[in-house]
Amino acid sequence: YEEYYVNLFKKHINKIIPGSKIVKGPFNLHHIPDAWIEKEGQLIPVECKKDNFTLKALNQLLRYMDNFKAKEGIAVGKKLNEDIVLPKNIKFISLEELEKFEEKQFIIYFLQRLFRKEVHSR
Repeated sequence: YEEYYVNLFKKHINKIIPGSKIVKGPFNLHHIPDAWIEKEGQLIPVECKKDNFTLKALNQLLRYMDNFKAKEGIAVGKKLNEDIVLPKNIKFISLEELEKFEEKQFIIYFLQRLFRKEVHSR
C-alpha cells in the first residue's frame, strides 16, 4: 500500500517538483529512503508514509539526510502530524496532492479516448 504512493510520487515527480528526476542514490543497508531525486545536481532523499507523517518518520528522514550529507529532504504522507514543525529544508507533499495528479492524468486520458472515438465515428 505504501509502495503505491511511492510509485505515484515517482510517476509524477516532474509535476510535483519541476526540474527534478528520480535517480538511483547511494546505498547503505541501514539507511534506505523510499526514493532519491536529483534536482540541480543535489541528491534528495524521499520518505513516504501511507498514514500521517510522524515524528518517527521525520527522524528517519533526518537520519538519511545526515548519513548521506543531503541538504534537503522530501516528506510524503497523509497529513503532517500536528506535533511536527518541519525544518525549512524539508518539503512536505500530501497523499491527496499525489492522488490529484493521478486523477488529472486519468481524466485527460479518458477525454482523449472519448474525443478519438467521436472523431473516428464521424
